[in-house]
Amino acid sequence: MIDTMRKQSLYKWTIFTSLILTLMACASQPQKFSTQYNQYELKRLNRLDDKQKAELYETIIAADLAADQKDHLTAMSYYLHAADLSQNISLISKAIEQAEYASDPLGLEQAANIWLKAKPNNSEALKVLLKSQLTTNQADEAIGTINRLLKVQKTHSDKYQLLVNELFEFQPNMVYYILKQLLETSNHKLSVAIAQAKFIMNLTEGKGKAEKPLRLAYDNIEKVLSTAPDFYEAIQLKSQLLYNFEEDQKARNFLLSKHRNYPDSKPIAHLLGQFLYDTQDYQNLLRVFTPWIKKYPDDNTALLFVAAGNFHLHQYENSLKYFTLMYQRNFKTDLAYFYCGESAFQTKQVDIAENCYQKVSQGEYLANARIKQARLISQKKQYQAALDLLTAEYAISNEDKIELALEEVRLLNLHFSKSRAKQSLDSYIKKFPADYRLILSKIEIYELYDKPKQLVKVLREAQDGIVSDDKLNRFNLLGAELLNKKGYYREAIKWLDDAIKQTDNQKELKYTRTLYRENLGQYSLMIKEFKALLKDHPDDINIKNALGYTLADRNLELEYAQSLIDSAYQHYPNNAAIIDSKGWLAYRLGQLDAAEEYLKRAFKLYPAAEVAAHLGEVLWIKKDYENAKSVWRSGLKIDQNNRILKETLERFKLELEP
Repeated sequence: MIDTMRKQSLYKWTIFTSLILTLMACASQPQKFSTQYNQYELKRLNRLDDKQKAELYETIIAADLAADQKDHLTAMSYYLHAADLSQNISLISKAIEQAEYASDPLGLEQAANIWLKAKPNNSEALKVLLKSQLTTNQADEAIGTINRLLKVQKTHSDKYQLLVNELFEFQPNMVYYILKQLLETSNHKLSVAIAQAKFIMNLTEGKGKAEKPLRLAYDNIEKVLSTAPDFYEAIQLKSQLLYNFEEDQKARNFLLSKHRNYPDSKPIAHLLGQFLYDTQDYQNLLRVFTPWIKKYPDDNTALLFVAAGNFHLHQYENSLKYFTLMYQRNFKTDLAYFYCGESAFQTKQVDIAENCYQKVSQGEYLANARIKQARLISQKKQYQAALDLLTAEYAISNEDKIELALEEVRLLNLHFSKSRAKQSLDSYIKKFPADYRLILSKIEIYELYDKPKQLVKVLREAQDGIVSDDKLNRFNLLGAELLNKKGYYREAIKWLDDAIKQTDNQKELKYTRTLYRENLGQYSLMIKEFKALLKDHPDDINIKNALGYTLADRNLELEYAQSLIDSAYQHYPNNAAIIDSKGWLAYRLGQLDAAEEYLKRAFKLYPAAEVAAHLGEVLWIKKDYENAKSVWRSGLKIDQNNRILKETLERFKLELEP
């Protein structure tokens, strides 16, 4: 306190002379006032006497001086006093600014109250007051302020956005309490209910045990939509929840019905379009938006949906037309130029393609556009021009720089010399030592895939350059995956043994090592290690499912296996791997109809060769031989080298072509 008083005394002595001069300059124009740092227009000063005016001018100069010296608390104190004297909005704003710099919620509250004294029920002032109350955990006071804010909002959407924007960054327990109280007492229940649903969705994102609260949120959204069927954010959240529940067809039908009910609503149409695009339903995307852009030709978002739908359906002449129209309108130009190039390339209009790629000037498509452009130039045997294009300086991320580097190495290896390619690659590896793509490129160019000792040596050298524990773990997992895929099963397990010793974050490394033991037939050790992992991580769904499946596959401890798989299924009823485990366990228990049902569902959700092996076996045992062969052929098309599928066909003495 003593130091603050000394500072204030110093500021006042410093400004004394300039104050006298300023007062003289402003005598004829009392409403205008200037300091060395700012200009102010002070209105309605006639209610102040001369002493108060002098005090106001002195305080403003002191505040500006303190702010310039970044003494935020002192500046805030002076600005608050000046604002209280003058009711001036610019001084109130400066008080708020200094309070935020000083992280002083009480200063924010003072500033807000001065503002509200000058302009009662001003929304921005109320937001400042709310922020100060939330920062100091004054939940009940905050509820009163929120109700005042909600009262001046015009629509359900405005009220919802206010709650999301002003509340969600604060302490979750307090936010939940406020929303619960508002839901019980407020006159704005529809908007509060949707905000609460959104809050629950945010809170449970990425958490396994989220089904129950999300279903509660879904039920609340349904109730709101029964009263306000056109509430956009409610429609948006319901479709998002259905998507998260993997009920895509239900979500699609819901959004299509909303579009039919509100055929001129652009927000609902765009929401439908994004859903259809995300779920790769390009036929429906074109069915909805091709007539839409005739009705609303200036809707650029709809134009993008039509262009993208045509592109993904390989209707490249159409997509070229629409992407060209997009860049002509200066709408998402880099995206439009890139896919103009892609469309033109597919229609063998290489000059147009090259020209479009060339016009991509920045952003996420730049590196890929330069790679495509360089390949077209290379086709004309202009190899040096292609190399110059790839090695030019671009303002892009390191990820994109590595993509250009890989293309440069490929070009050098194909059209210059392997030694130049190796030299360039080694220089990039020095610059980005932990990048796995560069390591794979080195393994390929140095022809190390069939040389496991040298392969491991290269991986070790790259490993030594990684400092971050998380990056090291990811690299070790990728290194093990490479060794395992190439059939070096013991080397992969040895690699993971060493990796586990390097870190305390061992769960994923141990889990992967146990999975890889299957290739060596080490089933007893797999079960032992999975049980040890589950003891350390009793709530881990992946470990439960893996142990349950392994026991079921070996026909061991089937009752225990069922408890594990059922627990995993309860948390993730739409997970293909867990459904496959349910089906395989049912098969081991002799429940062939249930096994077929689960395995068909798993194969539909995730068509993998291993699931095809399981489903085919169940059908074969049920004497449905033709369908069994059909499923196995589908599996061979997906991965004809899959070990489980090959072993299954060998057991039944079958030779099938994909």
